[in-house]
Amino acid sequence: MPTEVRLIFALHTQVGLLPLLTNQAVMDEQTLTGPLSMDAAFREATAPLAAKAASKWVGDCYLLAYAKESQAALVTFDRPLVQFARKRGHAAIVPG
Repeated sequence: MPTEVRLIFALHTQVGLLPLLTNQAVMDEQTLTGPLSMDAAFREATAPLAAKAASKWVGDCYLLAYAKESQAALVTFDRPLVQFARKRGHAAIVPG
């Protein structure tokens, strides 16, 4: 893989893969870490929805916060999520 390419794993992927990638016994000197400021970014992403019942937006906001804190664009087929992200100034695209 070219060195300029970054892979970013969201919560669903982290559950299975990141425990291995963040384990020094497995990864030795190439151990990975995640964004340290996720809590604040997640609170910021969910703030506009605080008065609504928790629904799929909780997971969507986590993905958005993760992309933001990783300085990456959110790539999703979920058009309402792309609109939500863009309204708040986050980079988000629908693959084409």
